[in-house]
Amino acid sequence: MKRFVFIAVALLAFWGAAAQQPSTMKFTADEWDFGTIKEEGGKVSHRFEFTNSGPNPFVIQKVETSCGCTTPTFTREPVLPGRKGYVEITYDPLYRPGSFRREVTVTSNDRKNINKLIIRGNVIATPRTPQQEFPVEVGGGLMASRTTVGVGYLARGTSQAGTLEYYNDSKNSVTLGVEYESPAIPGFSVSFSSPVLQPGARGVMTLTFDLRSADLWGRLTGGFYLTVNGRKMPVRFTATGIAVEDFSNLTPEQFNQGVRADFTAQYYHFGDVRAGEEKTKNFTVTNTGRLPLVVRYVHPDEHMSVTLKQGAVIRPGGSVTFSGTLRTEGARPGRFMGTTVIILNDPQRPMRELRLTGNVI
Repeated sequence: MKRFVFIAVALLAFWGAAAQQPSTMKFTADEWDFGTIKEEGGKVSHRFEFTNSGPNPFVIQKVETSCGCTTPTFTREPVLPGRKGYVEITYDPLYRPGSFRREVTVTSNDRKNINKLIIRGNVIATPRTPQQEFPVEVGGGLMASRTTVGVGYLARGTSQAGTLEYYNDSKNSVTLGVEYESPAIPGFSVSFSSPVLQPGARGVMTLTFDLRSADLWGRLTGGFYLTVNGRKMPVRFTATGIAVEDFSNLTPEQFNQGVRADFTAQYYHFGDVRAGEEKTKNFTVTNTGRLPLVVRYVHPDEHMSVTLKQGAVIRPGGSVTFSGTLRTEGARPGRFMGTTVIILNDPQRPMRELRLTGNVI
């Protein structure tokens, strides 16, 4: 009897210890180089195989990619101890010439470890005609690769730029100029690598936001039109960016844990709203970081108002509740929306947009 009890206790101890041990995966390799591939060759795939080296079943919960060009498939059922599973990554090279490196994150029931897989390679572009490379007909024989350039976050006190290409599809040389929309964005400028372009030649247009002296916050849109041989063309070009503070001097700890703004919500739908009616919703923002949270800029559009004040400071662990009001005066029947842009000193998400919507009846 004593021997039976001893064996039972030993087995229970073994099973308990095994249950506490995490399931782990061991990939045969965590990187794969496709080498040189051709764009017209289509999608390429690689299967990463792993073994469950732990005592418990291993379950892949999700696989996240860093680009829409990368698609994962993986073992859906639990992988028993000692058995094998896989994560297969497919890369689409279409319209993506040049070298690439993509990271894939594998999350599982092994909560202590998040596996990362990497694929890389180089795509040889499919030869294209100038008309395919430059689909925008500007006028006067000038073609452009696109009409909009997004620069992303613009650090105040710095100068940042984006580019687009252009091509002379005519039989004569062209002289380029620019006319800015009014009111012009302070510090925004457009320059040409080749302001005088010979037939069949191409150039690069640089769209620059210089915030070293401009006192700007929030969303910026620089609009302009090109002139060809002194004549204004009808195609509108834009450069967009979001002016935030410069976080480049933060330490890694300050960036990750210094300031963190958490909103209870950033969107609310009121349902049916009568034209001219005002609807109000409360929002709360909490500073879950270790340094003071500062509201740098608050900009509601004409359909919304908020009580959050620019310059407000929220101590670590503190919260502020404010209201947002949707104003439907003059609204036509149908879906209606008001937005407010808020710029914070949160380095991970410095811009937040609040949206209030309703169906005007």
